[in-house]
Amino acid sequence: MSMRIKMVVDKFVEELKEALEADIQDRIMKEREMQSYIEEREREVAEREAAWKAQLSRREKEEMSMRIKMVVDKFVEELKEALEADIQDRIMKEREMQSYIEEREREVAEREAAWKAQLSRREAEIARQEARLKMERENLEKEKSVLMGTASNQDNQDGALEITVSGEKYRCLRFSKAKK
Repeated sequence: MSMRIKMVVDKFVEELKEALEADIQDRIMKEREMQSYIEEREREVAEREAAWKAQLSRREKEEMSMRIKMVVDKFVEELKEALEADIQDRIMKEREMQSYIEEREREVAEREAAWKAQLSRREAEIARQEARLKMERENLEKEKSVLMGTASNQDNQDGALEITVSGEKYRCLRFSKAKK
């Protein structure tokens, strides 16, 4: 019975480890995707900035007004800030998720240790009870062999009582009152 419990607990622990490993691998892949997403966004911003600057320089050549240039520059700065804030939010969420995963792994490890300790205690208790039952059975067998003796009163001329205990015969002399 204890081996069956141990097998179930070990199987549970292995399946849990596999699930956690898969989850961690998924997190790593998402982090890599996040990094490529960040790099892609930075390239897009740089390309847009270069395009706007090129457009601005052409327009400046056409004597673009200072007001339009300020609006465009302000837009570029706000876009950069918004992208940076979005990137920071995603990084914070990823860190929180990693922290949550680590906490769950610690909880699972603590529960596993508690289950194994409880299993060991139960196995030790079973072993003690089995030893106690074995001793009781041996004592019962000894009592049984002692109590299985038989007594017979055969008409012996000397009046002895024969008792057989565990296959050994014993003769006891009987004392009786003298006949008058």
